[in-house]
This record gives sequence, C-alpha cells and structure tokens, in this order.
Amino acid sequence: MENFLVNIALPAAIILALIAVGLFVASLLVGIFQNLRGSIKLLIGLGVIIATYFISYAIASDVNPTNISMSAGAVKTVSAGIYTMATLIIMAVAAMIGTSIYNAIK
Repeated sequence: MENFLVNIALPAAIILALIAVGLFVASLLVGIFQNLRGSIKLLIGLGVIIATYFISYAIASDVNPTNISMSAGAVKTVSAGIYTMATLIIMAVAAMIGTSIYNAIK
C-alpha cells in the first residue's frame, strides 16, 4: 500500500494540482481579455504588488540573523516577502481610513 501511495497517488495528486492551477490561471486570463476595461483596476493592483515586491527584494538584506541554515537567496526572498506584506497592510489600513473619512465628509 505504501508503494502505491508514494509511486502513483502522490505524483498523480501533484499533476492534478498543477493542472488545476493552470486552468485557474487560464480562466483568469480569459476573464481579463473578455472584459478588458473592467480588468484595468485588477491589472494595476497586480502591477503595484509586483513592483512592491521587486523594490522590497532590492532593499532586502541577505544576512541571516538566525541560526537556521538558509542560503542568502532564501533569506533575501523571505525578507522581501515580509517587507511586501507589511507595506501592503499599511496601504490597506491607509485606504480604509481614507475611505472612512471620505464617506464621513460626503
């Protein structure tokens, strides 16, 4: 039974997951191209997230502050992800406060 799980079921599950991700991305692309004007905000938001990540990656340090053995690239990638997450949280809170003020004044 263990042979079946390792040799057949696990690779099949991985292949099915990859197919599902591929179909999900394809459906998103079809939706974007069917309604391009409505998808502009989505594309701008995605561009902001990607730009934020690359800026965070550029300023991230590759020094490992822990005693966990990791490569310099992995440390830099994790640091960039944390910086990106913090930046996006700050932007979300600022947007919530801004819309609350706008709605109160309106």
